[in-house]
Amino acid sequence: MSFQTPRSIEEMLTAIYKREYLMPAIQREFVWGADKITKLVDSLMRGYPVGSFLLWDVKPETAQSYTFYEFLTHYHERDKPYADKATVQAGSGTTAVLDGQQRLTSLNIALYGSFAEKKKYAWWNSADAFPVKRLYLNLADPADDEELGLKYDTDQEATAEEGGEEKWFRVGAVLGLADAAPAIMTELARRKISGPTEAFQRLYDLFQAIRLLKPMNYFLVTDQDADKVLEIFVRVNSGGTTLSYSDLLLSMATNQWRDLDAREEVRSLVSEINSFAGRQFAFSKDVVLKTALTIADVDLRFKVTNSTQANMAKVEEDWQQIKGALLRAATLLQQFGHNKQNLTANSVIVPLAYYLHLRGATDSYLDSTSNAADRLAIQHWVTRSLIKRGIWGSGLDTLLTRIRDVFEGMQALTSPSPWSRRRWRARARVSRSTTPRLMNCSTSSTAVKEPFRFCPCCIPDSTWARSSMKTTSSPNRGSRRGS
Repeated sequence: MSFQTPRSIEEMLTAIYKREYLMPAIQREFVWGADKITKLVDSLMRGYPVGSFLLWDVKPETAQSYTFYEFLTHYHERDKPYADKATVQAGSGTTAVLDGQQRLTSLNIALYGSFAEKKKYAWWNSADAFPVKRLYLNLADPADDEELGLKYDTDQEATAEEGGEEKWFRVGAVLGLADAAPAIMTELARRKISGPTEAFQRLYDLFQAIRLLKPMNYFLVTDQDADKVLEIFVRVNSGGTTLSYSDLLLSMATNQWRDLDAREEVRSLVSEINSFAGRQFAFSKDVVLKTALTIADVDLRFKVTNSTQANMAKVEEDWQQIKGALLRAATLLQQFGHNKQNLTANSVIVPLAYYLHLRGATDSYLDSTSNAADRLAIQHWVTRSLIKRGIWGSGLDTLLTRIRDVFEGMQALTSPSPWSRRRWRARARVSRSTTPRLMNCSTSSTAVKEPFRFCPCCIPDSTWARSSMKTTSSPNRGSRRGS
């Protein structure tokens, strides 16, 4: 790994535009918002450092073995939140961005593209809920000390009134200026800008930041061993505040899955459980990955040390079952009347999917009369767990692990329902004197007064919970897979 000659922003973005720079599949999705993009451009105009970048020189023989993605140009929160797959021609290599993807994508959107996020209080499916905006620079009005007149706006809102001065300059148009001084003066005159001295300085600062200065310092990795490259990626990115352990887990899976593309599979499943078949949920990839670890019967904590090749292989092996269980669980929640507005804890889908997986439930389970009582018991469980305060808060991994332990220890998952009071008492060895605390977590709402079937999460006293809810090991269970 060696330090390279710094480049200008224009040079870096030209390489992205020509698809000379791509993103490896281990990279996370784009997560920056309009404010962070604006502040990044503002920092560059002020001459502030924006950090270094880490690139990977991928040789032709290596490039053909891995998946790469293009950089986002026109971000749309609903219609296009993800980057497209890139095609690397046979016999060609590429340069992959290992660190700095968020910054480079932001600059690419700011200068070449657009940004569309949902308006506050707008309906998700509304045609005008996501106005397409571009980054503009105010050339006329005085700017505050904390900003230089940058803002995201629609083209229509940035258009000057007839005969007035055109004070809003689209940031990306700076790439079309022929030179610094003469072209800038011509542009200001065409726009009828009064007070050209201050306007000239502001536009020149933008021109200089994008096209003249070379603030883009980067290191180049030349090693072709993907495992070493992944290790470098994890070490560089795990110290950041925006990269979660679920992002790292997905990166590990993407690198280690043999037959499936982990990134595409997770991305597709998140979209399907959220919006297909009339569903309206907001499940994240974190929930999908947590469910995957639960069903694969490995340590379900998001830790880099748990992302071993053996564990990732188990997740890939069980992926179709994981996918089916999550889709059926989402459909159940939809049948119960839930959506993203009233489902206050998305993690509730994890035990539902795990239960459906264990009992081998098919699509017929969702509407068969023989399973109606079981579905009703689940609905009561979901309702109580969402109403009872603090259940799905801290200690989620411990809660989900205990629920998994209870289900795995049951010899049968049919009659009586594992969500019932009798099955939970038998498995968890809860005494008769403490059963009412577990089963009858009363609330003021008369709509949910029925006994709470299977409520390991409805115990307010954590000390009592630890002493009363210890489960016994099933003689057929053995040790945890992947431990």
